[in-house]
Amino acid sequence: MLLTALAHLNNLRPIVPTAALVAVSPTIFIVHSSWRLVSTVLPRNMFYPVEDAIWGWYQKFVVFVFEACTGVEIIVKGDIPDKIENVLMICNHQTAMDWIVADFIALRQGMIGHMRFVFKNILKYFPLYGYVWGVHGGIFVRRDGTYNAMKMKKTLKMLMDRKVPLYLVIYPEGTRFCPGKTSLLEKSRAYASENRLEPLNNVLTPRIKAFHCAISTLGDYLDAVYDATFIYEFKGEESSERIRHIAPSMWDFLAGKCSRVFIQFNRIPASEVPVVDGMEGPTFQWLHMRFKLKDNLLKRYYSFDNNNITDADSKAELKNRILQVSDMGCVSPIGNTIAASVSLVGLTLLLLSSHTGRMVYATTAAAGTVFGLVYAHLMF
Repeated sequence: MLLTALAHLNNLRPIVPTAALVAVSPTIFIVHSSWRLVSTVLPRNMFYPVEDAIWGWYQKFVVFVFEACTGVEIIVKGDIPDKIENVLMICNHQTAMDWIVADFIALRQGMIGHMRFVFKNILKYFPLYGYVWGVHGGIFVRRDGTYNAMKMKKTLKMLMDRKVPLYLVIYPEGTRFCPGKTSLLEKSRAYASENRLEPLNNVLTPRIKAFHCAISTLGDYLDAVYDATFIYEFKGEESSERIRHIAPSMWDFLAGKCSRVFIQFNRIPASEVPVVDGMEGPTFQWLHMRFKLKDNLLKRYYSFDNNNITDADSKAELKNRILQVSDMGCVSPIGNTIAASVSLVGLTLLLLSSHTGRMVYATTAAAGTVFGLVYAHLMF
């Protein structure tokens, strides 16, 4: 009975951090909207440096909640640059946690405030955040890969014109890979065959439209493409044969069910990525080749027994690549996120501590949601 009670308590573990993440959302909206209003009477190039700082402020809190508070071990194979540069990151997609893991990388490079994402179109209607994501420079695409290319180009060109540091994250698979969803994998393999590409088994065949639009629009503004592959390990799997389960949700992650996240990281200079007119040809083949490498890595990772490890990409080797302060040129995640977390939570509590503050907070939560939905529908 005691074990059952403890299990129930552990299942409730994500409630506090989830509540904290929800509670600060009106605060971020207030700060963000206030700056947007003030910046209307200032030179245009002043908006994004401060707006990026506001976004980074919140994202540091997110990293604090998901990394520092959960105690998850982040293990990287590959060298993350210790400098700020304009990049396009391509990742495999398994769970909503993939967005947070990208934060883990960006924080260590000092780029977390400059992150922009290519989102599913429905996320622009996410209360409060959809509006902020869009204003920050996020790009929304439909699940089937159709999107308004002109809007994407307009957003990217605007960011380039204002010389905004850019860390653009794209998940070219278009939807999440899920073990057991054979219909999704079969559709992906059929798409590869239709385009005369090798079918993949551990990732979905990448779609080219958003990637091609981004890399062709950014041109010389882009310094590199980052290729990151994420692998999640659940607690209890450390000494057993690896079996690929459904990747952890945010709730699972906050519940402490994920013990480690492995990241295979590669930096490719932008000059080495072929960019040609049209959606097919060398660019498509190059992107597919990167996902073929991901496919092989995942196959190797899940195909050998931990009791007889000989693979060059074994966990023992990966563990030796744990991110170090000297590698990243920044302090540990806790040291680099605690100030932002305390100040953000403190400001939220300050708002809630008075009648006027509570009125502002509640009005923002309600009116801001309605305004954000309308604005996102019309503008994004």
